[in-house]
Amino acid sequence: MKSLLFLIILGISEVAVTGQLHSMLGLSSLIGLYVITTAIGGILLFLRYPEFKRSMKASKNLGKKFKNKISGKDHSLSSDQLKKLPPLFFVARYAIALGLVIAPGIVSDLVGVVMILPFITSYFIDRSVNKAIAKAGLQP
Repeated sequence: MKSLLFLIILGISEVAVTGQLHSMLGLSSLIGLYVITTAIGGILLFLRYPEFKRSMKASKNLGKKFKNKISGKDHSLSSDQLKKLPPLFFVARYAIALGLVIAPGIVSDLVGVVMILPFITSYFIDRSVNKAIAKAGLQP
């Protein structure tokens, strides 16, 4: 539900910003601004790509273990397994940020770039892991 609300707000704000920028800058400048923001976002994503690649490798091995664990009768994960989740969360955040940067629009580019900033990423990943540990009833 939160994701749907986020997408609705993002879409509405994208339309509002695009309309205002079109009236202020004109079409050719607006297209140039789209290209510039997408290029900057692409460069920042490229700079974070080595971390994405490492996280992807780590998450593949971890994903197989979780799949086997969840396919059984016991759906709970241990505290050690939950602490190994950051690579999975980083891969998911990177994929969402990539989609937002590729999508045309200035607001989506800014949101995508903010999502992959190192201090923002580490904060939200740590928060997500701590929530998962608390939800499982384990101590962080």
